[in-house]
Formats: sequence, C-alpha cells, structure tokens
Amino acid sequence: MRLGFTRKDGLDRVLTAWKSPGDPSSGAFTYRINRTGFPQLILYKGLTPWWRTGSWTGLGWSGVPGMSRRRGSSISRSSFVNNQDEVSLTNRVTDASVLTRMMVNETGNVQRLIWVATEKRWNVFWSVPKEECDNYAHCGLN
Repeated sequence: MRLGFTRKDGLDRVLTAWKSPGDPSSGAFTYRINRTGFPQLILYKGLTPWWRTGSWTGLGWSGVPGMSRRRGSSISRSSFVNNQDEVSLTNRVTDASVLTRMMVNETGNVQRLIWVATEKRWNVFWSVPKEECDNYAHCGLN
C-alpha cells in the first residue's frame, strides 16, 4: 500500500472512508499526506484536520507511539520517501501468510486489520485516534 503524492503530475494517493458500512460512496473522512509544511499523515473530516501522525522519525511517526518499525516488523514494514519526485509512505507485508488491510471507517478511525482465517473475520490490530484528546487541537495546542 502506498499513500502520498507525486510532485510532477499531482497524483495523490489517499484513503477515503465510505459514507456508511453499506454505502461505498465517499464519506466525510480522508487520510493523506499533507502538501504544506513538513510532511505528515493527517486524517481530515472534510477540510478540517481531525488527527495527525506527527513527523517521520526514520522508524515511525513521532505522534504515534508503538507504531515503530521494530514493533510492526512481524506484520509490515514502512518506508517513507520525500524527494524531488514524490512524498509517500509505503507499507509492505513482511510475512506472506498474513493478510492485512488499512482503512478509514465512517466514524473517523484509521484502522489496520488482520484476517483471522479460523474465524473468517477481520480483527482490528491497530486503530487511531484512541482517546478524545488524540483528535487534532481538541484539548488545546498540545
């Protein structure tokens, strides 16, 4: 999976929530790398920032404790590119036997899910925001 944009042609790869679990038309939330300032992933509700990752540290996003390369290495590995051609984040599965997907749901949660074959269902492995104060500028400047 790759999120981000190319600088030359403007191609923008984003995740967009469905309107509802039964309606696949575009919902209110999008998850994308912002085009201004230092790149970071931002979850938007419409045009309003809803949640953000912070900056890329080389191992993970500064605002997402526990999402470092070391923690996720059994499932996926992230790489970040910021050069004259593109700004992007790529996630690659490290174990071919694992099925995983990332999505934004209709309520504004970014989720990483893992397929549990024995139960024939998707299990939420990781989700943000977790608490009310995780939402962008909800509990003050910090």
